[in-house]
Amino acid sequence: MNQQPPPIFKISDAGANVRTHDSSCGAVAEVPEQITVYKEASVTDTTFTYTPVALFIMQDRSGSMVTGFPPPASPQSWQNSTDAITAFVNDPMSKGVDIGLGTFPAGAQNTADCQAGSDCGNPVVPIASLPGNAQNMISAMMAQKPNSPLALTPTECGLRGMINACLNFHMSSPTGENCVAVLVTDGVPDQCDVNQTNLTQIIADGHAKGIDTYTLGLPGADLNVLNQYAQAGGTGMAIDVTGGAQAFISALNSIRVKVAHTDKHTVVTSHVIQTPLKCEWKIPPHQEGDPALDPQKVNLQYTPPNAPPLQFGHVAGVSACPATSNAWYFDDEKMPTQIFLCPNTCAAIETVMGARIDILLHCPRLEAPPA
Repeated sequence: MNQQPPPIFKISDAGANVRTHDSSCGAVAEVPEQITVYKEASVTDTTFTYTPVALFIMQDRSGSMVTGFPPPASPQSWQNSTDAITAFVNDPMSKGVDIGLGTFPAGAQNTADCQAGSDCGNPVVPIASLPGNAQNMISAMMAQKPNSPLALTPTECGLRGMINACLNFHMSSPTGENCVAVLVTDGVPDQCDVNQTNLTQIIADGHAKGIDTYTLGLPGADLNVLNQYAQAGGTGMAIDVTGGAQAFISALNSIRVKVAHTDKHTVVTSHVIQTPLKCEWKIPPHQEGDPALDPQKVNLQYTPPNAPPLQFGHVAGVSACPATSNAWYFDDEKMPTQIFLCPNTCAAIETVMGARIDILLHCPRLEAPPA
């Protein structure tokens, strides 16, 4: 009695072990497509170290800051300014910030010299680092509280003074530390030069020398004018602080963030995206020299990741798909061009990443168990 030769194993084109009964049996591998996507990501590391940029606040101390006259000035403006500056210099996030204070009009430590502006630029609190300079700032705000209800607003003096204070600090700094000016006011100019073109030019000249100017508008200020000042000073728009002390604090915090030293670097990372395994395939085209396709000699082999291969059995069509076992079928049993997995089989494997399907040609077909 003749014995059937033992089955042999052969390596397919994709490197899988394929069981066959003759040397003409071949395999075509179907594997999920892998796509490598390169993503560019910007990573910003912000360090709350504010040197080498100092802040010089030029604070309006005209009578309207405590009288609220003329409306819409607020009698709370000086107290709100004091509370905001106190909160800012005591904030741990302000540690390391260099800060100073000037006031206008005439106070205990300066006079309204509108021609040169040098006296308004004489700091009430010289620029120094926080937290060491915090108490000096707080004490000065308390001492500089307006005591003359009739005091006017010599804005020219304040503008020249803050620009000069920043320029002097920059020139005397051993490291050439930059300085930004912060104008805080509740009114419009009514002393010294009141021509807005001339006043805006003072700020523009300072900006040309490297001094940026921020403007904060308290109740009673003309924000349209302060916007012109901010634009000339290179900071865009005025900051409305008519909402009280908290609005003032938020404004100072936003300036602190803008002048913070920020390091930014870009990294490119690759992400491999693997598509799900398909559930339908075209029958591979006939190759010259190969036997003609015999539907009775087509099989489907499934290889899950890190596991041995399994052969799925054939059924006559989707209506014959079994409920409890894996199977496949042709689009046309006599002249097939495509292979489909049964719905339950497809659902079971399509989410398995790293799996593969081998279409085995010229091998006796394995039929699925009856449903």
